[in-house]
Amino acid sequence: MKKEEAKAKMLKIITEKGKISPEEINKLTKIAFIQIYGIAKELEADGQIILEQIDDLKTYSLAEAEPKKEKKSAKEKDESSEKELAISEDLNLEEPKEEKAVKTGGRDMTKYKFNGNEYNKGRLAHAIISAYAKEKKPTLKQALVLFPIELVRPYGLIAEIGEARKMSKQHQRFFIKPEEEIKLKDSVVACSNQMTPDRIGAILNIARKELGYKIK
Repeated sequence: MKKEEAKAKMLKIITEKGKISPEEINKLTKIAFIQIYGIAKELEADGQIILEQIDDLKTYSLAEAEPKKEKKSAKEKDESSEKELAISEDLNLEEPKEEKAVKTGGRDMTKYKFNGNEYNKGRLAHAIISAYAKEKKPTLKQALVLFPIELVRPYGLIAEIGEARKMSKQHQRFFIKPEEEIKLKDSVVACSNQMTPDRIGAILNIARKELGYKIK
């Protein structure tokens, strides 16, 4: 089976099942195990899925799967919208108008353009931190002032590479491949891959306002 076709089938079945083992994927899609493991590794590195392993049982699930919300009445929706607007104004966060989310199976597949390249949410955050580190050469303390832990609770947007590897033992929460490491003035760090629309919105606000980055 061609790789792109197999990847699409895997994402579809993981989306439908919520959590599924390689054996179940093989049984339902007829994708070979070697191909399942290879594609899963790529999807995990891109921050699209999470691998969980208990004893010998492996399962895959979407990295940003969110619980279904109960339907609200019109009044509750209005009150909720007012609260969200008030919080947004308090945090002074921009709501980028030119970005439109393209959703597949409930996932936010928005693409962003930065420095001539196109990224999804997780890769965009990594590209922003990489560019910031290269241009400004900040210390870890300076980087954490600009991009505080609160942006991606509870682990932070950036963490020293050793700590990032520890936090990624059970679930890969950071981009930790050697080629993904980011060098600061006094340390080497990793960038979180746990992006949601709210988190990337806050990061975009900082990148645009504080660093002057042009991101579409």
